[in-house]
Amino acid sequence: MENSKAGSLVGEIALFYGSDSLTRQITKWARKHPACTIRCSFAKVLPEIRLVLETADGALIDATDDDAQAVDAFSQAAGHLGTNAVAIYSEVMHEGVELLVRSRGSQVLLGPLGETQWDGFFQQALQGGRGRSGRKAA
Repeated sequence: MENSKAGSLVGEIALFYGSDSLTRQITKWARKHPACTIRCSFAKVLPEIRLVLETADGALIDATDDDAQAVDAFSQAAGHLGTNAVAIYSEVMHEGVELLVRSRGSQVLLGPLGETQWDGFFQQALQGGRGRSGRKAA
C-alpha cells in the first residue's frame, strides 16, 4: 500500500534470512520510510514461515547463504502473497534459484543494491501483494 500524500510506503515486509549486508541495506532504506515495517525472520519450518507471512504485505528472501531454505520460504511467500509481492535477494549467483523465481514471475535481486533500486522493489512489493494487513496510511 502506498501513501500518496508523502510518497512514503506503508505496509509490512517479511525479511527472511537477512545477511549482514542485506540487513545494513534495508536498515538504511527503512530510516527514510518509517511507515514501512520490516519484520525479520529466520524461521525454518513451514508453520513458522506461514505465521510470519500472515501480517505481511510483501516478502524479501535472502538466498545468499542458504539457497535451499530460501526456495522453501519463497514458495510459501509467493503462494500466500502473490508473485509480484515477493523477491529473492542474493549476493551469490544461484542459477537454479534464479530460474525458479523468474519462471514464477518474481524478481531476483542481485546485490548489493542502492536506495533507488530498493525503492522500486518495495513499491512493487507493497502494491503488488494482496494487501493482507489492511493497514491504511496515517
